[in-house]
Amino acid sequence: MPFGNATDWLVALGIAVGIIGLVILILTRWRPDRLEQYVLAGVGPVSRITWSIVGLSLIGAGYHIFVHAAGLPQFRAPLWVALAVCAVVSGGSLLVDAMDNRHSPSDEGSDADP
Repeated sequence: MPFGNATDWLVALGIAVGIIGLVILILTRWRPDRLEQYVLAGVGPVSRITWSIVGLSLIGAGYHIFVHAAGLPQFRAPLWVALAVCAVVSGGSLLVDAMDNRHSPSDEGSDADP
């Protein structure tokens, strides 16, 4: 196979996912204005806390993908469990953002802070 085997691709994927998570964490600390511009449909603006949680979960997912590919059984959880935890944590944080960004109909016409 000229492009490497599946293990090589999983190692590269684990490293890439971990680096993306690290970049998100760095951006939340030093350049939060770059992340504040993102608005998700049904959620609204995504908070810095959610970006931090997504970054940490991507680092965790990258770690587990990497050690799964490297064959280090003593340092890993089952891959499906690790990825499911990352998805639930990130989705839960987005759900909390959606709840925080809800507006009641009485707030629409009011400019004053409660």
